[in-house]
Amino acid sequence: MFELRPTRWPLVMAAIMYLVVEFRIFDHIARTERYVQKGLDFFSIPRSFISYLHGRSVYEVFDTGFSYGPYSQYFVFHPAVSFVFGSWLHLFSPWVSYRIFLIGSLLMLAHLSLLMKDCFQKSKYASFAGAYVVFFSIMTYSMLLKGQIHVLCVLGCGYVLWVLQKSVGTSPTPALKRFFIFGVLLSLFSKPLIAVAFPALLLNRIWRRPTLKAIGFYLLISAVLVLVSSSHSSDSIKQLMDFPNSFVGDKDKNWKKYDIFWHWAWMVQETSYIGNSLKTGLRYFSLPALLRVYVFPWMQNSVLFQLFYVPPLLLSFRSEKNRDEILLLVIFAMSSYFLCITAVWEYHYISLQIMIPFLFWLSNRTRDAFEKRCLLVASAFGLLLFLPSTYFFRPYWSSFSDIAGNLFRLSSGFCK
Repeated sequence: MFELRPTRWPLVMAAIMYLVVEFRIFDHIARTERYVQKGLDFFSIPRSFISYLHGRSVYEVFDTGFSYGPYSQYFVFHPAVSFVFGSWLHLFSPWVSYRIFLIGSLLMLAHLSLLMKDCFQKSKYASFAGAYVVFFSIMTYSMLLKGQIHVLCVLGCGYVLWVLQKSVGTSPTPALKRFFIFGVLLSLFSKPLIAVAFPALLLNRIWRRPTLKAIGFYLLISAVLVLVSSSHSSDSIKQLMDFPNSFVGDKDKNWKKYDIFWHWAWMVQETSYIGNSLKTGLRYFSLPALLRVYVFPWMQNSVLFQLFYVPPLLLSFRSEKNRDEILLLVIFAMSSYFLCITAVWEYHYISLQIMIPFLFWLSNRTRDAFEKRCLLVASAFGLLLFLPSTYFFRPYWSSFSDIAGNLFRLSSGFCK
């Protein structure tokens, strides 16, 4: 029987996923992606740096007299994304640049999956399982197809979880602490999901200093890039002062107000922007969106949904006395975030997807029967993320409705 070396499975999976994205094979099971333009979220990155080279802000990617790529979204990331990636990706033609970014994303995910094989250490298929969890899902396909910088958030959160796993029951080495800081920075500079775990990390004596160092590096680099990225803007200070109002009202009219903190809007409840659009197919993949439309239509804002974050916040105070539980507390905090925010796209859930192996590892490690069952149930529910979304049935919904209506009328006739 043909067998691969364990270290080669991630590369094989990455190569397969490249072909899947290149030829859009998963469009047949990911109905939401059928109408998505390839690289839609990517082209704003090189375009933002070109905007800077033309004497404009990195956030002005439209109406600038130049273009890059066939289409683009708003640039809504930290300026570091523009300078680290856009500064050299803009040198290539648009589609070559996109494919370079795609290959780089696949290699980064391959490295993460290679680390995650430790979660399945008792199985000879550990490397395959780690690669499968990372690559083969609709969320991963969606993220790669769009060319989303969310891959850095996934990588950063995955690195943090891996370091915490390696440190359970032992003291982390200096190398692991540096890797932890790197993971935190990857998330902060892309999409700061890791920030919701800061209470647990800061209350833990071992991880307090590395977390503070990561925050310090982030603030220092951000301060430098505020000056660099805003050096062409005459009203940059006014934009910074006006930040709280940047997300109120018409998004299309206010986009020029977006400053370097726009990427933090990923964690803001944009209820004024979402409005009634939730009813058009539930285009935001989140529990609050579902509840707000169908269960609590009377709600005018999403403040109550923040209550989902209260339990992990309170449990964070256990992190000092129970240092070995820090991995589970971080997973709990990041998971609760997806119950709090209303504006979530489907590929965001890959951040939950990578938590499954660590939950499985924790279930094998614990000696408490009840805790073991809870962790296994959580892992099992996590496997639902690998199924096609309910949007798969959307094209057939009208047919289902017609059949149901005819059956109802037929049964009513018999009753008469």
